[in-house]
Amino acid sequence: LALGAGTVLACQLLAGIDDRTVYDGGVPTGDGGVDPCNAVDLPPAPTSPPPDTNPITVTAALSQVMFGATDGGPYYGFNLDKTCTCPDIESCVPAPDAGSHCDDDGGIDNYARRAFEKINELSGAFSDAGGLITESKLNAALTSGLSGALIEITKYNGQSDDGQVTVTIYASQGIEGYPTPPAFDGNDHWIVDPSSATGQYYTDNAYVVNYTLVATGLNFPIVIGSATTQPVTVQLDEGIIEAKLDMNGNQLKSITGVLGGRWNPAKFLPSLQSVPDPYFGGYLCGSDPVYGIVKGIICASTDINVSSAGDRSGPCNSVSMGLGFQALPAMKGSVGSFVDAGQPCGAAWKDSCN
Repeated sequence: LALGAGTVLACQLLAGIDDRTVYDGGVPTGDGGVDPCNAVDLPPAPTSPPPDTNPITVTAALSQVMFGATDGGPYYGFNLDKTCTCPDIESCVPAPDAGSHCDDDGGIDNYARRAFEKINELSGAFSDAGGLITESKLNAALTSGLSGALIEITKYNGQSDDGQVTVTIYASQGIEGYPTPPAFDGNDHWIVDPSSATGQYYTDNAYVVNYTLVATGLNFPIVIGSATTQPVTVQLDEGIIEAKLDMNGNQLKSITGVLGGRWNPAKFLPSLQSVPDPYFGGYLCGSDPVYGIVKGIICASTDINVSSAGDRSGPCNSVSMGLGFQALPAMKGSVGSFVDAGQPCGAAWKDSCN
């Protein structure tokens, strides 16, 4: 399922009836209305959670992701910058002639989806190969056990409300026993990528309310590809997860929700050098012409600052991203080896939009 070609901008500022302004999803402001741009979009922590008398750990592997579509949605993500941007409003300082970066309905920030759509439509290059980063390719990698990510929740009381839990993300190089696909029955062992093996991608700013997990300030690495292919890593910084926990007693059945964050091109562009250029030959780095086009699309999509501290004052130097997801019970497996996928532009080669 390749992403659609629509490029309709969802964020609109319209002159409404009685001089009211309609933002994004059509919510009026003025005359007693509510501005969704400043609304709290996460449920609050429980006020009287039960004590952690017998805390448990639950682990799940991504089994499906949903990109949505620019033309009509559904829209996945969060209002990361608490601003509805469109077309003359920005939450960061754009580069000259950068154009407008409009949010999805409700101020949802997810400009990465637009970048993926444009990249995947490159005539003669990624379109013929089914796209570079598509929903179908990501889901094929997850369901086949080629690569993915693990979500681990620790210090959880197992009940509907818990005032504080810890959420840790592990990038995965795939399941042990690949190419046998995962059963997603809780017994699959997923190989942990060594770059995340120390558990450094975690947050204690997390809680459970009415079986809804809320985690903020989370870095979220996702490996696309594996040790046997050309791996590309998408890392979301200052990430957010809001997801429903389906529990059967102390046993996890599934996690279903939305994740989002800030995607720094400086952490993504260098990883593309392991990907072959399907049109001109060579690899996506350096002076390769297709890489230049891909970089241009990504850098033109920077709609947010790399840090919330830079919102409304810092430069537009990151790309907002959101995904719908489902994760099913899994187990952490062995730690994999560092991937040597080839570095045609050199081990020290770096790149960014600056």
